[in-house]
Formats: sequence, structure tokens, C-alpha cells
Amino acid sequence: MKKAFLPILLILLTTTLGAQEQDLSGLDCSIRLYDKAIYYPDSSLMVKITLTNNSAKGISFKIADRKLFSFDFDIRTMSNARVAESDFFITHRLQNQPVFYREIMLLPGEEYAVIEDLRDYRQLDQPGTYVVQALFYPQLGNKDLVIKSNRILVTIHPGMDILREAEIRVEEQTREILTAQPMPPDMVVKNVIEARQKNQWERFFLYMDIESLFMRDRSRKAAYLKAGEEERLRMLDTFRKELTSSVVDRDIIVIPQEYEIVKTEYTQKEGKVVVIEKFDYGTYKEVKEYTYMLKKKDNIWYITDYNVHNMGTE
Repeated sequence: MKKAFLPILLILLTTTLGAQEQDLSGLDCSIRLYDKAIYYPDSSLMVKITLTNNSAKGISFKIADRKLFSFDFDIRTMSNARVAESDFFITHRLQNQPVFYREIMLLPGEEYAVIEDLRDYRQLDQPGTYVVQALFYPQLGNKDLVIKSNRILVTIHPGMDILREAEIRVEEQTREILTAQPMPPDMVVKNVIEARQKNQWERFFLYMDIESLFMRDRSRKAAYLKAGEEERLRMLDTFRKELTSSVVDRDIIVIPQEYEIVKTEYTQKEGKVVVIEKFDYGTYKEVKEYTYMLKKKDNIWYITDYNVHNMGTE
């Protein structure tokens, strides 16, 4: 892989000839949302762009170090109105300046992927549903040679929901940015239980795999698997809100007065933590055994499932 430096005007002169010499018909461009977040007007909108060589021979193309010289996005509202360029895009792309780039060679079946923020390209500061398509320019300055991706839907929700408001209150009080930290499964469960005891929802959800918990219910799982990506995001958003309102799955959100972790088992990827939890109802205490199942993702343990066994009262 070599690195070169050429002004934009020189690229315009040279890449047209290069485009005629190579058949790029087997080069496929596809996009998907990089994370399954609920997006708001101030959220990042990360998209993964994957270039795949589906031909029987090697394919080479240029990739600029600053990716917005190689990619662009056609983003439209549901009424087919184009979304305007962002200030960042205008400042960094629509001006004459030197461009650093690399020559990439993909063998048959190989892939090359990058992750880009849609907000670097377009003004996505209004709630709504948008149709997004990526445009890849394999010869940089040659705008006549473009490879278009599949189209995806992105929904930006208005305002802030309950969880976002809770997050801001906690940050104002503690001056702490909440991020999941690597820790053993028993400490994850301890943090989740104590967050619930303190009614700190943002900490409670930090180590929860909401998608897995949502699909514990068979009917919810069936509907989720049939739904498109936009509808799935809406389902998970509603599920979070229903959890905070004690509408669904009360066993996972009921607040224990006291608890004791009695057993922890885990391998490289899966874990199980058994906890005795006691719930105070005034004249008696209800005792339950909780078994939390966890899975590790990106070096972080997340609760994916749980079982509850009633052990009587005291």
C-alpha cells in the first residue's frame, strides 16, 4: 500500500485515464448503521461503509486519508427533499487544497471498511426519518465514476427522553461521564443492583443488553425479528421507557433492600452470577434467588438474561 500527495487539480487530470484502464464493475459498496443507538438531534450518526470485491480478479482504487474526499452521502427526507451539506463538509471538502491518498488493492472476496459520521456530511439536526445512500468515488477527482450503496433509513427522534434527562442530572451532580468499564461479572451485577437501589437509571442501563432482554419474551422476539431496523429501534426505545415506568419485566427492576452475591462462574465469553435478594414489604421480607446471565462484548460484560426463584419469606 503506498501513500501519495497530489493537488486536487492534478487528480482531476490523472484519474480519468486510470478509470478507463480498470473494470470496477465487481466492486460493491454497502452501508449499515454502526451502532443500534436511539438517535437525537445532537447524536453522532455513525455509519459503516464496506467495499467488497465480488469479482474474480483484483481491484484497486484510491482512498483519501480524509475520507470525505472519497465518500459522500445522498440523504433525503421522506418527501424526497435533499438534505443540505454540513458546515464541516463545506469547510473541508468544497475548497481547493492538497489531498493525501492511498492506493488500495482488494483481492477477490476481500473487504475494506470505514466508519463515518453522517453529520460530517449533511445537516441532520431536525427530527424525522431520512433515506441515506453512500456514494464512493474510487478515483477521487473523477465525479463521473461513482459507486452507489444500498439505501437505509435513519430516524432522528425529537428532544430528549427520560433516560437522556436523567443522564444530564447525574452529570451535573457528579461531573462524571458515564462509560462502561471492564470489570468481572459479579462487579457488573453489583453495580446494576446498587444503581437501581439509588434510582440511577443511566447507571442501571449501562451494563444491560437491552436487545437480549427485550427478546426474552417470545411474542416480543417474534415481532422484533420481523421488523425493519427503524422499527426495531423504536421497540427498544419503548421497552426502556416501559422498564423505567415498571410496566414490563418488573423482576429485573424491583428494588431489593439487601442482597448477597453467593456464586460467580464465567468463561472467556459467558458468565453467571447468583444473588440472594431480599425485598422489604413492611411486615415481612420476601427472599428470591436471582441468576444473572452475562456475555462479554468488546471486553465489557453485559447482562443478557436472568432467572428468578422464590425462596419464601422471613
